[in-house]
Amino acid sequence: MGAFRSFTSSGFKLFNGEFFLDKRANGGGIIALRSVWTSALIFICSLALCELIDPAKSFCFDLIELRNLAVNHFEWFGAIFVAVYVALYTRFSAQWSYLANLYNQIMQSRAEQAINQKNSQAPLTAWAASLKMDRQEELYAKWMAAFISDALEMHMATKGTFKDCIHGMLALTGVEQAFLDSSTENQALLDWFKKQ
Repeated sequence: MGAFRSFTSSGFKLFNGEFFLDKRANGGGIIALRSVWTSALIFICSLALCELIDPAKSFCFDLIELRNLAVNHFEWFGAIFVAVYVALYTRFSAQWSYLANLYNQIMQSRAEQAINQKNSQAPLTAWAASLKMDRQEELYAKWMAAFISDALEMHMATKGTFKDCIHGMLALTGVEQAFLDSSTENQALLDWFKKQ
């Protein structure tokens, strides 16, 4: 079952062009590139399906027939491209809004906390205790670590605005430790991010 899941996950990553995000941050240009890639694959599959279900045709590869079929149905590519672009951009926009709102909540909460009295409760983790953090400072570090993790997962950590925020957060006491503590894979992600 695990091999099948890995195969389908890799297949979807290839099909939807997510591999383009391995080297670049998500954004308008990457969305357009992924849209062209995915639209081309869907278009080719659609042409093959037309050829396969047409009873007057035999399913033998013919480059001239493929070109004729592509020319005759090229408006399909435009419709597919628009649908894929809208879907990818809508997802990107929602992810961007989520990260921006989360960042604003963290900053608002920290500003309000600075006005209020500090929390004197002991921290919950050994790394926070070793850094002489109280529980509230530890929770903020974990919250910022979750923001960093989300930004990396959504391929937006290297976008200018978020990149600067993340570098600033990582410089704060306990944030890097909280990030590393949350997953065994995070050391490799952090090393990759610091090289960007």
